[in-house]
Amino acid sequence: MPVHLLVLAMHLTLAWLIFAAMKELRLTTLEAAIGSCYMLICEINVMAVSSNDTMSQVLSGLAGCCSLWSYYRASDDSRTSRARTMWYCTSIVAFSIAVLAKESGMSFLAAIIVLASCLRPSRRLTGIWKRALSMVPYLIIAIAYYVVHVTLITRGLAERYDIVIGLNILKNMVFVLTGALLSASTVDVLQSYLRAEYVFPAIVFASTLTFTVIILKGLRKAGRTGLSIMIFILALASVSPFLITMHVSELYVYAAMPFVSILVGIGVGSFIETFQNNKLSLGAVIVFLAATAASHTIAVIEKDNRMDRNGREAELLLNQIVPLVSKVPPNGFLYLVNTSDNRSNYSVFVMGEFNVLSYGLNRIQELSGREDIQPRILQQIDLPEFTACNNCAVLTIRDGKVSLVRAP
Repeated sequence: MPVHLLVLAMHLTLAWLIFAAMKELRLTTLEAAIGSCYMLICEINVMAVSSNDTMSQVLSGLAGCCSLWSYYRASDDSRTSRARTMWYCTSIVAFSIAVLAKESGMSFLAAIIVLASCLRPSRRLTGIWKRALSMVPYLIIAIAYYVVHVTLITRGLAERYDIVIGLNILKNMVFVLTGALLSASTVDVLQSYLRAEYVFPAIVFASTLTFTVIILKGLRKAGRTGLSIMIFILALASVSPFLITMHVSELYVYAAMPFVSILVGIGVGSFIETFQNNKLSLGAVIVFLAATAASHTIAVIEKDNRMDRNGREAELLLNQIVPLVSKVPPNGFLYLVNTSDNRSNYSVFVMGEFNVLSYGLNRIQELSGREDIQPRILQQIDLPEFTACNNCAVLTIRDGKVSLVRAP
């Protein structure tokens, strides 16, 4: 519970930072409030904010955004030299925290480079040599992290993240942007689609398209084209390392959400202001936006409930599995074989049978005191291959009941 409260506090702090940044960028209070609130309630953030082991992602996102904002303030020519130095050092420290918290924090190096390139000429740190020199500490930190963490600990990135350069980049960009703007639970939309129930997904995508049109029309009316383009590029830069992987998790969309929220705030706030003299149209827009906010709130609650349910099911399975670990020979394998089709599984929200243990197989070792064994989750199609092994035990599951089907 204290960890969840800490993560929630960091999420609230990031939402406040969005509000403060938008106000300093001379955006209206309405736009800043909408942007901040969207960051708070967007359903795509649930995996990062509510999972048991994702505090590092939220911390990395918060620290990365603090680094960007501090760098922006360090470039403000109206501040004293001492104040600019303080903000610049704060930016470097915050970037270090972002990177150390999680490797995805490396994406903020690209974001800071984008920001430095987009600063207007009247601000400090904009001369070509000053820009280049200001990037040196960030590059040193990034290179040092890569050398120590990747080459010595993870032994390379390509194998770990399945890096590919191809159409997957476009697919991942679409996933990030769609997930960030989708007006209902990604889980419900996917599950309905897999059940061939297309009405609900069609309604959701129509609503999302309407919401997107509102944002784009509002951004056009706001007249902050340069700022909007820069924020959009920052959103992509913040997830750039994962655009070249074969799959982008909802977890990593969190890094882009502060920038998407700013665009939502500018677009929606500006769009609302166009109907100040048309009460009927204004009322219709507010009703639609209220429905969208309610949909996100319901999706957040529903996703949280799914995760809690998965956790309870995992606990029940562990209680059945641990007593059977004694059947595994020393340094042997424990194969947990799913007996049902699990193609409908999605992230940490829909996890059938043994899959609820996917992120906690080490708990079997801890609870049984058997650090020597290696638990693995398999599908039933693989069962014949492993029932003949000499150094393993095989467990299956049906209707929540675990059975031992093979032991040496």
